[in-house]
Amino acid sequence: MWIAYNHLDSLTYLIQQDGTNIILWHDRGVKPVWSPNGEWIIFSDYGQIWKKGIDGNCLTQLTLEEGNNSSPRWSHDGKKISYRRRISNNIDEMWILDLDNNTEYKRYSGFSFNNYVWIDNENILLESTCYVENTTGSKFSLLNIETQAFYTIANIPKMFGSHSFDYSNINFKILFTSYTLDAETNCSSCDIWIMNEDCSYQSKLIELAHSAAWSPDGTQIAYTSAQWENGYLWIMDLADGSKRQLTFENHYCTLQTEKYNTTEKLLIVK
Repeated sequence: MWIAYNHLDSLTYLIQQDGTNIILWHDRGVKPVWSPNGEWIIFSDYGQIWKKGIDGNCLTQLTLEEGNNSSPRWSHDGKKISYRRRISNNIDEMWILDLDNNTEYKRYSGFSFNNYVWIDNENILLESTCYVENTTGSKFSLLNIETQAFYTIANIPKMFGSHSFDYSNINFKILFTSYTLDAETNCSSCDIWIMNEDCSYQSKLIELAHSAAWSPDGTQIAYTSAQWENGYLWIMDLADGSKRQLTFENHYCTLQTEKYNTTEKLLIVK
């Protein structure tokens, strides 16, 4: 199993589940997302959405309109790609690209959201910042892309997640990063939380971590440690709660210096 991730903000790497065979897959791109069949990765770069094969071939620009396009996601059947189009500082539009006929169409606008995830092939769950009980919190809303019905599911005080948001259609649960502020120290921290798809039963899963993502079989979680001394990629086994570190600083010493003259070698996936 391969894991795709960003290093130094925009360098996209692939690494195997056991921490071996690390590869510089693309020298730009933000928030890589796997296709359901595992053959493609989409990402945002220069305000547009791109697609590229995991073998390093067939780089394709998917969005052609002007504007800042980001946060791409695949539908579960792999037939559609959604993404955020920002049209002003406070207004986002949700766009859908139908890959069968290469048709781009807008489904909803006039709202702002931090992150979102497909629940099934027709419904998208969005998270946005709200104020609950006189404090900052999260509002979770459901958008149906066919009917454009949009309604709030839950408001959760004192927690909000804007860095990662991932859904497992195996476990029917959502991972998200919650940033909390200590009123006494005025210091913030980020932790990984888990909840049901209807936003019930929120519980803290991993402290001082962010950017969580499910493995395809729902048995493991890849995430980034938020601790200053080891802010690298980790993996957690849900069966026993064990954690192990996948990436270390020495992984990048050679790759960083050679990325411009040996890129083709680094893109080979075996």
